[in-house]
This record gives sequence, C-alpha cells and structure tokens, in this order.
Amino acid sequence: MRQTIERLETLSSGFRLAWDDTPSVGTTALAFFVGVGSRDELPSEWGLAHLLEHLVFKGAGPWAAPEIARRMDDLGGEVNAFTTRDYTCYYAKVLDHQAVEAYELLTTMIKTPWLDPREFKRERRVIREEIRESRDDPDDLADGLYLEALFDGDDLTHDTLGTPGSLAQLSPDAVRSFFERWYHPGNVVLAVSGGGRESVLARARDEWGQGGGLGSLPLRTTPRFRIRHRIRRQPLEQVHLIIGGPAPVLGDPESYTAWVLATLLGGQNSSRLWQSMREVKALVYSVQTQYTAERDYGELATYLSVGPDRLEMALAEYRNQMTRLSTEPVSRDELTRAVRVIETAALLAQETPDGRVMRMGRWGLWGNTPPSPSFVHTGLAAVTPERIQAWAQSFLDARQQAVAAVGPVPKGWRRIPL
Repeated sequence: MRQTIERLETLSSGFRLAWDDTPSVGTTALAFFVGVGSRDELPSEWGLAHLLEHLVFKGAGPWAAPEIARRMDDLGGEVNAFTTRDYTCYYAKVLDHQAVEAYELLTTMIKTPWLDPREFKRERRVIREEIRESRDDPDDLADGLYLEALFDGDDLTHDTLGTPGSLAQLSPDAVRSFFERWYHPGNVVLAVSGGGRESVLARARDEWGQGGGLGSLPLRTTPRFRIRHRIRRQPLEQVHLIIGGPAPVLGDPESYTAWVLATLLGGQNSSRLWQSMREVKALVYSVQTQYTAERDYGELATYLSVGPDRLEMALAEYRNQMTRLSTEPVSRDELTRAVRVIETAALLAQETPDGRVMRMGRWGLWGNTPPSPSFVHTGLAAVTPERIQAWAQSFLDARQQAVAAVGPVPKGWRRIPL
C-alpha cells in the first residue's frame, strides 16, 4: 500500500506549512489553524476567541460582509470556521482550480479583518442567541458540567461561547487587542491537501514568510484534574450522564491502550456497553465511550441517556462492565476486532483532503507531523490484554471518575452511585 508522505515546513517568520503528497481527486482542502482557543482567554475575555472568529467574516481587506458571503458562495464548496478550547480553525473545501481563490479569501480574512464596532454589537447579539440555543440542548449542558467536574480552574471549564455576562463586558478594543496578541505568523499553521496544493504553498511562502511573531505556541499551564460529581436537575424526559476521567496525553505510548479500551467499552457495535445496555437489556437508546487526547491533557468518557426509571439499572450495568474489564483479561478475538475498527477508522479519515487537512493542522500546531499508519499499527500491536486490564484497574476506579448528570435525577441523590 502506498504510504502518504506528510511534510511540515517552518518559514523564517515562524509561520508553518503542512501538506501531503496524496494524488488529487479533483478537490482541495485548506485550513488555517491559529493556536488560540478559549483556554487562553483571561477571565475578562471569556468568549473572545469565538467572537473574533465570527467577526473575521464581517469585513476584511477590500470586502464588506455581504461581499465575503458572496465570495464564499461563488466558490461552490464550503468555507467556515470553528473555535475550540485549544485552537481556532478557518477552512475551505473547493475544486482544485479554485484553491488559490479560497486561499486568498481566508488569508485576507485572518490577516486584515475590519473588526468593525458596528458588526461587533450585531455579532455579540448573535452569540447570545447561540448561548441560549446551547442551554436548550441537554447534551451541551452535560458536556459543560462534565468539564467542570473533571478539571480544576477556569481555563478548560468555561464555555467557548462565553456567558451573557462576559460578552457584555467585552469591547471592540478588547477584540482588537486579542487579535494582535494571537494572530501573528508564529502562531498560525496552514494545512493543505489536494490538486491545488502547490499553487497554494507557493502563495503562502511568498505572503507569510516575512514578519516576526511572539512565539510559535501559547504559554499554557498544564491542566489540573479535580474529580467531582455535578448534578443539574431539569424537567427532561431522560437523564443525560457523562462519566470519565484523566487519560494519556497525545503521543503517550499508553494512548493506544486508552484508545483500545474506549473502543472495547463503548466505541463499536460489539462493544460491551452497547451490547449489554442496549442490545441485551434494552436500558438505553444511546451509549458511547470516547477517548480524547491533546498535547497536555487526555480524558476518556462514557456518555449515555436513560429514563429516570432505568437509571439505577443502567448504573449497575456500567459498574458490572467496569469490574469485568478490571478483573478479566479481554479475549484475543475481542482485542483484534477493536484494533481493526480503530485502524480502519483512522485510514478512512484520511480518504478525503479535508480529513487529512484537519489531522495535519492539529499536529502542526505542536510542531509535528501526524503519526503514519505504520506507526499507529505498531502502537496498537503492542496493546495486550494484560496492558488493558492493568490500565483499567487504575482508570476505572470510581474515585478517579468525574460525573455529570442533567435531567430528572432522583431528589435524594447528592452523588451518582458508581
């Protein structure tokens, strides 16, 4: 099988370029990753990274907001952005012959945004509605509570959207200052894949190679974990529950063990929680386990939604499956099946230019290229039933599990019984 070659190049300005040599299928994806997210906001800046992401679409260079919108639609593909706790991403997926035009649009937006005070006021109102929408979503509420239960401090627990109160305190000057602090060449990675790759790379080397930066990465404190139970009682039909805890960071050899454990527990059709809770006992409609890893923190969590009359039975089954993983080695067949699911998903994620770009850009922020399929295969091959059991014994200890529950939790419960 042909191995894709991925490259990471750092220009004299500190700006980084990430690309691969995958043959074109007629489309190109490109994405600018800016190394700032909500975890980098000061208490007086909550919601600023996300608000800034909105504002760059509201006027940049020679174009007002309506012209930017028309240019986005003229490209015929997709142009959008999102903000996470760790970074902000502006991306485009277009036909090969429109790659340079998409690059020009995104470059203009993140280099020379207007940050118009009038647009600031309008977009702040839009985000207030986005916050209201999020508060109507029990999954979003449970996720926010889970982060509060898992981490100590505000860096990773305050919402990416901010709050109505924090938004009210922001100003156009604060947005401008935030932009100047973080949006410099040394804190940006451009990832590109597809037939327009070489044209985009040539333009980027010319236009981003000059100028200095404040450093290639934001200065961050290592997250601290604080394992708690958080309950929010609301008149919903189901209890939305998240149970999780600390896990290996990105690049840790034990990350492969955590990856396999999550897949065995609730990451595939034959996973233990899916089979026992849904297929055999019909306790839930949804249950899944996910492992998430960043450069300086990792966590592994199980989500399920269940009617209040079945909550105790679901928790008993969760405890039962945790005990099994801690006391009984998984079979070789079960392990092989989980590894196959992981490797297949990893390869399928690289089938499209946008999938490859998202992977390269995220790793590029930390100065690395993604691990090759052969490297991943080696890491997964080293996972044994004994390693899974040993790691499960420490991770699955109820004292190491943060819990968040939203919905009709029984009134007498101060903690979720694990």
